[in-house]
Amino acid sequence: MKEWLIYLLFANICFAILYLCYRLLMRKQENFALNRWTMISILCVSMLIPLIPMPKWGETGEQSRWFLALRERPIEARGAVSEVKSVSGEESTAEQTFVAQMSEKQTGIKPLTESVQNTGQPANSMQRLENRISVLQVLFWLYIVGVVLCLGRFLFGLYEIGYLLRLSPKKRVDGMRIIVLRGQFSPYSLGRYVVLSEEDYRDDLHEIVLHEKAHCRQGHIYDLVLVSIAEILFWFNPLLKPFRRELSELHEYQADQQVLAQGVDAADYQMLIIKKSVGMQKFRWATHLRNTYCQTRKRIVMMNREKTRSRKRWYALFLVPVVAVLLMSFGNRSEAPSQAAANEVPEGWVVAGTAPQDYQVSVLPEKREGNNVVLLESVANPDPSKFGTLSQYCSADQYLGKRVRMTGYLKSENVKNWAGMWFRVDDSKQKDLSLSFDNMSDRPIKNTTDWKKYEIVLDVPQEAGAMVFGVLLEGSGKVWISDISFEVVDQSVPTTNMVKERAPLPQGPVNLDFAE
Repeated sequence: MKEWLIYLLFANICFAILYLCYRLLMRKQENFALNRWTMISILCVSMLIPLIPMPKWGETGEQSRWFLALRERPIEARGAVSEVKSVSGEESTAEQTFVAQMSEKQTGIKPLTESVQNTGQPANSMQRLENRISVLQVLFWLYIVGVVLCLGRFLFGLYEIGYLLRLSPKKRVDGMRIIVLRGQFSPYSLGRYVVLSEEDYRDDLHEIVLHEKAHCRQGHIYDLVLVSIAEILFWFNPLLKPFRRELSELHEYQADQQVLAQGVDAADYQMLIIKKSVGMQKFRWATHLRNTYCQTRKRIVMMNREKTRSRKRWYALFLVPVVAVLLMSFGNRSEAPSQAAANEVPEGWVVAGTAPQDYQVSVLPEKREGNNVVLLESVANPDPSKFGTLSQYCSADQYLGKRVRMTGYLKSENVKNWAGMWFRVDDSKQKDLSLSFDNMSDRPIKNTTDWKKYEIVLDVPQEAGAMVFGVLLEGSGKVWISDISFEVVDQSVPTTNMVKERAPLPQGPVNLDFAE
């Protein structure tokens, strides 16, 4: 859903920029064939640019260019604001982070749903994420409703013309199939079918057939069908209406040129155009002889204008660097199909940490003993004192009063500092209190290792409110993750809890005279 909305946004931005460049550079030129193919190319290229894979030239952490901001927003929205203390002991304030590392005094440890008040940000980041998702869902379904309505109109028109072509008697004139109907309407053609009134068939058959045959030879109907499809997909784009109008004008200019080139008297033909400038247009994707007054005047001016050889065909080349810039700006920067897409975060998980922008997550196509594999890796040159984590936050209700073992299989490559699983149990009332915690800092994963099973065992007291867990990577390197699971174990299994038990409180005041 989000990816499709981003595609629509990028495609329409590309279309708007290219179409406006065309209007500035080429609109007034009389190279009708060149202008027509330029307009069709603009429409096709705009739809393709966001889909074309592009390399990441000199980009750091997928966030060095403004046009990637939209693709990276989910990472920024999924975390919380916390004040953490890194392994090196240096205090820092970082946005969008889980606390996967903790100090001995447990200060500054916040659950995911709570943020530091002095940052001036909303208190509930998860609620902000839900609201954002709701807005995207509303926009997506509004778009779908518009598509359905436009598609319904298109299919209804298709049904009408199919019904007409199937049941109406046809006559062959100069290779075209003529359908004559009663009533007053503008002649129009659909491929080799020409529909005209009895009056037009009696008085102006030859000129109309030549005109519509020119449309057929040029394949103008395919242009209009393509524009109709774009109008269905991009129904919200106001520029498509003038785009269609200008493209139809080019079609008429080309058809007029071919008709006059076959010896038809210009004055008589112009009178025919003026006479047919009124009348109903039946189908948006048919080529009509009828035009508005303004369009009719333009056509007559074009026919009477002295033909000169244009020297401005090369103006179209100005669009090439514009396309190149748009391609670099809005091209698809996902990995090749054989590789995993960066930041393809699995459902229910989030990318966080003290420097989430320096890390990316990839869902790999490979399996480990039938289980899915996720890669957490550093990008560019991450700060060795910062970390990234693939994390999850959930209620502790189903594990209250039990001892829980978290199990996972990890493999590493060139881990400079350290990596490991982490698991934390938070108090339900005192939000800054961690009841139990382990991040494997006393048994870290370093350098390059093969697949190995790792375990964390923690007690979940009755007063627990939430469990936070994941896999962290500090500094550079890669960590493969597979088959994370939780199970309840008995009290004979020792815990790996790193939180020191609190000393018992004294029974009453002591050493009031400072004698000891």
